[in-house]
Amino acid sequence: MGAGVANLVVTMQIHKLSALDAVISQLIAEYPGVAVLDTRIVGRSVKSWARLLGSDGHAREIVPVDLWAPATT
Repeated sequence: MGAGVANLVVTMQIHKLSALDAVISQLIAEYPGVAVLDTRIVGRSVKSWARLLGSDGHAREIVPVDLWAPATT
């Protein structure tokens, strides 16, 4: 595949890393034109879906998210 063909990023949370292959296989089976170009694994996320997580992985605080706010750098 040539440069510039990647145009979709998928972010997901799974309970076990071993489930990742099944998720990718299902995605490719349901959408034959999809090619997985790269995968990145984050072992522990501090912020998850607008919630701050404690060291035990449970939600501790809600953080409002404005999807339409301008991006900041």
